[in-house]
Amino acid sequence: MEKLISEINKKFNNEFSYLKIYDVEYSVSNKSCTFTFMYPENIANISNEDRKKINLFVNEYLNLNNNVIIKYKKSYLDKEFILKEILFFLKNSYSSIFAYISEKQINIKNNNCYINVVLDIAKNICDGVDIKKFEQSLSSYLFSKFCAEFFVCVNQTDYVEFEGAIEKNLEKALKSVTVEKLPRYKVVEPVMLVGKEFYFEPEYIGNVKTEKQSVIFAGKIVNINKKTFIKKGKVEKEKAYYTFGLNEGKAQISVVYFCPKANEVKMDKLVAGDTICVMGDVRNGYNGSLTLYAKNIALCELPENIYEVKEEKKIVLPTEYRVVKPERVLSLEQENIFEKNIIYNKYIYDNNFVVFDVETTGLDAESCEIIEIGASKIENGKICQKFQTLVKPTESISKLITDLTGIDNKMVENAPSIKDVIKDFYHFCENSVLVGYNVSFDMKFIQNAGKNYGITFTNDVEDAMVLAREKVRLSNYKLKTVVKELNIVLENAHRAYNDALATAKVFLKLNEL
Repeated sequence: MEKLISEINKKFNNEFSYLKIYDVEYSVSNKSCTFTFMYPENIANISNEDRKKINLFVNEYLNLNNNVIIKYKKSYLDKEFILKEILFFLKNSYSSIFAYISEKQINIKNNNCYINVVLDIAKNICDGVDIKKFEQSLSSYLFSKFCAEFFVCVNQTDYVEFEGAIEKNLEKALKSVTVEKLPRYKVVEPVMLVGKEFYFEPEYIGNVKTEKQSVIFAGKIVNINKKTFIKKGKVEKEKAYYTFGLNEGKAQISVVYFCPKANEVKMDKLVAGDTICVMGDVRNGYNGSLTLYAKNIALCELPENIYEVKEEKKIVLPTEYRVVKPERVLSLEQENIFEKNIIYNKYIYDNNFVVFDVETTGLDAESCEIIEIGASKIENGKICQKFQTLVKPTESISKLITDLTGIDNKMVENAPSIKDVIKDFYHFCENSVLVGYNVSFDMKFIQNAGKNYGITFTNDVEDAMVLAREKVRLSNYKLKTVVKELNIVLENAHRAYNDALATAKVFLKLNEL
């Protein structure tokens, strides 16, 4: 069926590239074949004329003696619809998870063409489940049911059931001394103890004033205690958890770690005074104060004086974007391109945007790697900063990719790794809406890259291609076609920054009043 969609796109120059086959049904009694095509909710209803064109082509292409009936279904990205499909998938494909998950444990964030789905599942329920395969299967299933890309992430949590509070008298955290907001710092010689490896650059405990996810702290252990509770169920089980204070020097926070049986031996070796780096979620604890619920813990040493550690120069620094006027202006109209005061809609002035693009070693975000990231930042309706870097992959770049992008193995030989780059790009994107052209492709790659180092991009997302479909009528919506229609220059296509800059100009142009 994918070949049929491909042939439709080929026949009509991608005019209907947004179509997907939702269902195919063959009726023996009526001798008919019914195709149900799905299209995004942001696409206007398909005209009768277009329906006739598609119907005629499908009949000719398939050359069926039976009647061909074509129906159209609009794909509404309503959270309730998505939730319903997720529960249906779990019930039929992963009944062991379905039996122990509630709707509150499924978080859906709708960014129009790109949807983030996070499932909080108790660790013991995940036993025997290939999490990566599960995430891919659910993503594929949702993609088949909606006109959107899905990024599915399983967060293995420590859900427990008590008759009362886990710990009514957790030691209250010392009042944090207000510290000047300082940059992150690096710990020395980290060694993983329990959990997954993460980015060993903690922030300062005193700077976190509210609940926050995926926080990294470091410090010395204070008053560590091992406690147990009875987990209720068909078979009651005794579970262990550890409580301790984490003292950074000027600030301290209470930490709780719910410990799998296999990790108890390692945790039992920790004593007061040990220095560790911890990653987890900061939430309001049962005593009313902020508490770090740990997921990953590493042994480490702190720098001699963390409050005097200067921020190291980042591997990738954004630079100022400058518009260079031509030396010779041929006409007043051309000069006005640089001089006239363009007005945009309110959305542009109310938000900051990072328009980005990635070049990769292939199309599969699960197995392929980023080799270049390029981005333009838009503030107050103006392109103001540039972010661009090559990235050294772990595997060689193929000749096919080199021919397409112009990036070869020699060019990335001394480039930073994605481990170093993704953090800098994450900071560059803070407090900004992410914009791309067919952005779901690029989002998959940066989400997967960040996920390996404890980074999740939770920014709102906009697709400039979707906006172009709404604003202009073209034979196809490739970036080079759109920029040509809007009189925008795209030089050296298939290089990340060049494509990102052109997309930024397209995005602004389509938001002009």
